Amino acid sequence: MPTYVLRPGDVCAVPNEPLSLAFDGGAAAVATMVTPVRADGPVGAPEVIRHPRGAAAVLTLNKPTAPLTLRFSPTVAEHFPSGMSLNLSLFSPSASSDPVRVSVGDVDPSGLPFLDAVDVVPMPDGSLQLQVLGKKPVAVADDDHTNPGLPVAGLAKLAVDATREALGQAVLKADDMVDLRIVVDASASMLPWTDNGSLAAALAILGGVDNVIGRDSELDVRLSTDRQDAWEKIHPNQVGEKIAARLQSTTRTSGFHAPAALAHGPWAQVVLTDLVPSDWNPGPKDCCLLLCRSTGVDVLASGDHVVALDTDDVIDEVWADSQRLSRVVRGILAVALDPKYGGNS
Repeated sequence: MPTYVLRPGDVCAVPNEPLSLAFDGGAAAVATMVTPVRADGPVGAPEVIRHPRGAAAVLTLNKPTAPLTLRFSPTVAEHFPSGMSLNLSLFSPSASSDPVRVSVGDVDPSGLPFLDAVDVVPMPDGSLQLQVLGKKPVAVADDDHTNPGLPVAGLAKLAVDATREALGQAVLKADDMVDLRIVVDASASMLPWTDNGSLAAALAILGGVDNVIGRDSELDVRLSTDRQDAWEKIHPNQVGEKIAARLQSTTRTSGFHAPAALAHGPWAQVVLTDLVPSDWNPGPKDCCLLLCRSTGVDVLASGDHVVALDTDDVIDEVWADSQRLSRVVRGILAVALDPKYGGNS
């Protein structure tokens, strides 16, 4: 029996014979439906399976003659809960003369009102093309090996889920994607925010947002004082720790000059600082993520392009508060994205 183990972005071809879909929603009950590819909602009466908690559900695809999308929706709340995971398996019935099995593990619908997981497309040669939707995971180099597709974790994952819930979708259309490019104020005044975890938390949040709206799964970061370091791509799980360690180990000046607006393109520049530079002239998609005490928000965080982290002690547990995290995420999205996503003009 040929067996295929697929991940987001992967494609395989199998014989166009009846296939059964089994999925395990874990503790949360889910509904499964088959809809036309890329439809905003089901057409006609989709096949729906509801199953008791912890049970596997099976849906049969009987030799599709038109493109379909396998869509998963929550049955209890409007959005899937954070941390939700689905495991999918497509397999031939036991009586099949040419059995196959396709496995898709750890499908992440967290924060979404529904998830389109797999496109099923009949091909002219009589085969059935299966494509797992979503971004390909990024490969992250380790000291001794490369981990192909390190999952986003921790506070960055909470920011991913908050971003998906704000947008109502897992990723943006390719033409709408925006890469966040983070300019970190590396002057001496940032050291207290580095020491208390604020800087690392802010970078993790930005990494999570970028993971959803950007074209790849890494965050573009550079340090800046009176000089500009080179751009560097860092995985959301690692960006806070790496940049904080660099600031703590490097002697920096007290000066920080606002970066020039980037040339027009599919990116938005985010200045991460504790004081909005007086010479800052942001582009239409640029914003300032401001680290400040809660007592200083009204004075320091003014302007349409400024989003404040208004807590006295920014740590992962604090930012796990869904309402606070959602406010920061939505503030970033309002500046960085096209107004059709609910942002500013």
